[in-house]
Amino acid sequence: MSTTLHNHRIRLAARPHGEPVSDDFRHDVVEVPSPAPGQLLLRTRYLSLDPYVRGRMSAAKSYAAPMEVGDVIEGGTVSEVVESAADGFSPVTPSCPTAAGRSTAWSPRTACDAWTRRPHP
Repeated sequence: MSTTLHNHRIRLAARPHGEPVSDDFRHDVVEVPSPAPGQLLLRTRYLSLDPYVRGRMSAAKSYAAPMEVGDVIEGGTVSEVVESAADGFSPVTPSCPTAAGRSTAWSPRTACDAWTRRPHP
């Protein structure tokens, strides 16, 4: 019997003016899909809360593209493969983003393309 997994995500609800407040963020819950061919389902073990994310909450010109209102907030992670539909990854394999990879959503689980990750010994 399979259990449907749900994901808790933090989204940008409004651009902060001054210090961010709780109303600038929104929490939602979505069903976690099974990985498609070439994808992984990851469980976040460590999340980096980098200062650059604060700058991305603003629409001001910066070295990093601004996130849009409604976007899931992202950060660097070390994750564990929960389910794999990609060669070279099996459950319990720790993984980190590749240099070309994208950040991972601020959420306990995420599905991503395997090419954006590398196994971590």
